Amino acid sequence: MIVLLHILLAWVAFVAAETEQALKLTELSLALPDGIIAITNGDLSPISQPDREHYTLIAITSTDPKHNCDSCRDLKAMLPGVSKAWFADYMWSHYLFFATIDLADESNKPVFDYLKLKTVPQVWLVPPSSVVAMHSKKERVVDDDGNVVYGNYEILLEPHANFEIPDASLNTQTFQLADWLAHTVQKKIMLRQENPFMKFVTTFGLTFGAILYIKKRGPGFITGSVNKALIYKIITLTTLLVILGGYSFTAIQGIPFLARDPKGNIMYVSGSLHWQFGDEIVLVGGNYFLLGAALVFLIYLGRYRVGPDTVISSEPARLVLTIIGTGVLYLFYSSLTSMFLRKDPGYPYHMSKVF
Repeated sequence: MIVLLHILLAWVAFVAAETEQALKLTELSLALPDGIIAITNGDLSPISQPDREHYTLIAITSTDPKHNCDSCRDLKAMLPGVSKAWFADYMWSHYLFFATIDLADESNKPVFDYLKLKTVPQVWLVPPSSVVAMHSKKERVVDDDGNVVYGNYEILLEPHANFEIPDASLNTQTFQLADWLAHTVQKKIMLRQENPFMKFVTTFGLTFGAILYIKKRGPGFITGSVNKALIYKIITLTTLLVILGGYSFTAIQGIPFLARDPKGNIMYVSGSLHWQFGDEIVLVGGNYFLLGAALVFLIYLGRYRVGPDTVISSEPARLVLTIIGTGVLYLFYSSLTSMFLRKDPGYPYHMSKVF
């Protein structure tokens, strides 16, 4: 009984110590404008801890202009957005922390000398110590009192995941980093727009203003033939297609219009049921429009009265157009389901796989 009590007390002390360490890191992160801990004087003690129940993203970089590191500048621009997005949703989770080691601060040179790095930036994600223990055969060194000996640079020697910064736009780079982190730590990271309300007001105002200008001062063939009813129909149809395409989800998540993989190749369709890229709004909305147009065309042909004075003057001609329209309808439906197959390969209700 006494032995069990000692074990229980030791476990409580261990958990309390871990919680205190994580709490200090959280308070330190929240005290910073971007939530990123900047290492100085080569002192990694704030993040170099032997027993961790959290992930640590370490960015080893150099923003010194004389090093002319474009990727380092990109990393400096995109990392705060991801960090702020994380702490906005998981402020007190104590689950992920961000740190940078910048060679622009010459006091950090010993870290670079210790690692003997040849290239920067390096973006490492160090997992919790329990995960490290499963992937590392290295035995822990303990002192005479049984405490783990964990040096200042020890965390840099832990097994870690690497993120390769893609050669792409800042929005794409930020999205790629957030997506990589989200998949690794199994937490959804929602990137926010800087000011979504103002962006909506500006876009709506410019669009509505352009329509009014064209209506009042545009060319005669437009102002004479386009009435308010047609404008409302176009706006309504466009709005419906944009909604069907998933604009709201893409805007809320702050997803870039075009995303690229780590090799810089454009990814047109996301491979996840719970994610999509900005261009998919156009692809899905456009596909629905063409699918609907093909269906309306077939209905029109079915009700068309063939006669000697009509455009379609014979039944064989109408039959050919019907076959063509049916083929086009099949093609667009196959295109739509092919996009869904990219997200769910097991989807059973598809036609031909066109891509």
